[in-house]
Amino acid sequence: MKKLLITSVLLTTLGLYACNKTSTTPNNNNNPTPTPTTLKNEWEIKGNKYKMSLCMFIEPTILGAMETMPSGSNPVNNVAVYFKNKPTANGNYKVVFYADMDSLAADEVGIAVNVISNNSQYYAAGTDNVQAKVTIVNGKVDFELPETVMFTAQPAPDTTTLKAHFTEQ
Repeated sequence: MKKLLITSVLLTTLGLYACNKTSTTPNNNNNPTPTPTTLKNEWEIKGNKYKMSLCMFIEPTILGAMETMPSGSNPVNNVAVYFKNKPTANGNYKVVFYADMDSLAADEVGIAVNVISNNSQYYAAGTDNVQAKVTIVNGKVDFELPETVMFTAQPAPDTTTLKAHFTEQ
């Protein structure tokens, strides 16, 4: 959890310098397969859309997407996607709740979102068997997340949904 907090702070700090309705359809193996979203270089949480201006790996296995802010001195809203290993091939990743990087399997991702305007931090609940889709485009990670359940304890206990689609720059 300490690493998660440090990463959230790191994403917010990096932001100082910066950065559709979906469903899952079961395939023949009863594993959900992601359906394309209408979002592109943005994410939506609690009904609010955030446009991505910077997307990069901030650590070898953490993909961060950050929103543009009017002033470069303000922290920005951001999403962090935690992988066990940096993706090098196309594939689907199960969205899970995780306590630390060591708890992730090679085919799983954890997700954290910071919404600065209301000082909220959301984490993937991992309760809805959602699969995120990763496509490698010209050596860069394209990350597509169908709607998934997120939870927060700050500023008050709450659940909501997140969907996202952004590409590493």
